[in-house]
Amino acid sequence: MKRATMGEKIFNVANHLIMLALVFITLYPVWYVAVASFSGGDAVSTGKVLFWVKDFTFGAYKTVFATKNLINSYVNTIFYAVAGTILSMLLTTTAAYGLSRRNFPFKKGITLFFMFTMWFHAGIMPTYLNIRNLGLLDTRLGIILMGAVSTWNLILMRSFFDSIPIEIEESARLDGASEWTLFRSIYLPLSGAALATILSQGVSFL
Repeated sequence: MKRATMGEKIFNVANHLIMLALVFITLYPVWYVAVASFSGGDAVSTGKVLFWVKDFTFGAYKTVFATKNLINSYVNTIFYAVAGTILSMLLTTTAAYGLSRRNFPFKKGITLFFMFTMWFHAGIMPTYLNIRNLGLLDTRLGIILMGAVSTWNLILMRSFFDSIPIEIEESARLDGASEWTLFRSIYLPLSGAALATILSQGVSFL
């Protein structure tokens, strides 16, 4: 068995130290939140809590579980995560598939229309007025529709659809495949990586 050289040993030690540092940086915020949740409020606010619990108490948990809207908050969170992600995936993939069609009329113009929203935003007040005029204030549907489509994800999905060889589509059309069959049975299964990317972004956003 070949013995490691001095340079390789130094590299391995440095590599392990860097990995341990990254693990610490990643996990410490989670550890701090857990420790702070069992510590007294004064100890947390004065910076006495770093690694271990100070002035142990269940006060924070008593306050949380005494909140009347706690269950409703969790229901809303789950609803937004599930329904919002499903709607976002449905709208993004179908719009991207339509824009990836080579014979789609006004393809470039519609794509530029979508991309325009990446550079120029209406702002908070126009968005608020729009939601209010639609009668969607303080509704779950209003929250979901506001983030239903991400232009970045739409362009990413369209580009991925464009990269799929046209020969696959032509072969399927010779077998009588419709547009829905092409979308559901060919393009979506071949786009697993892109779907996973926009799915993770959608869930984190929600």
